[in-house]
Amino acid sequence: MSINFTFTGTANSTYTPPGTAFLYGTMAYNAAGNGIRPVNYNFSQLVDVIAAETTGYSEAVVDFTLATAGAEAGLCFIDGTRSGFSLIITSSALVLRKEVSGSAGSTIASLSTTNSGSATYRVSITLSTGAIVVTKNSTQVLTGTYTDIASGLRPGIQSYTYDGTGASYASLVTSTGTG
Repeated sequence: MSINFTFTGTANSTYTPPGTAFLYGTMAYNAAGNGIRPVNYNFSQLVDVIAAETTGYSEAVVDFTLATAGAEAGLCFIDGTRSGFSLIITSSALVLRKEVSGSAGSTIASLSTTNSGSATYRVSITLSTGAIVVTKNSTQVLTGTYTDIASGLRPGIQSYTYDGTGASYASLVTSTGTG
């Protein structure tokens, strides 16, 4: 099973997910109407309602072109309690971290790097081993292992901004590995 979204709509209007996607928090279309972004001072997660069974991935085109300080984008795998893990993307780092009931948990792995402009990020997991692989523009850049319970994890995206404009997402593709 999978979802495949390209985000286009009325500039600055509130985004409402279609189909099987579920949104925690609020997102809006960006000023150009060709992506979605977090609403200021807001944490949001957009996830597939179907949990991965064996493997899964979340892939998104993330654009930092107009993002200001405090912008954070991410791809996530969370369960119904908003626990799991995420790839946090900032202008200067990639961080795999645990998510615990919608709050930041401990770091799994990290990489200092420059993230600007637009890039395609993918986070893949093999649930039986917890092995995580992160790619940026199809090149592997980070790996880690998720050691908590991996059942019930749903793939998606997340975003946060505490001031100014957040990074926007042009698209989201997920796979739940259910065949």
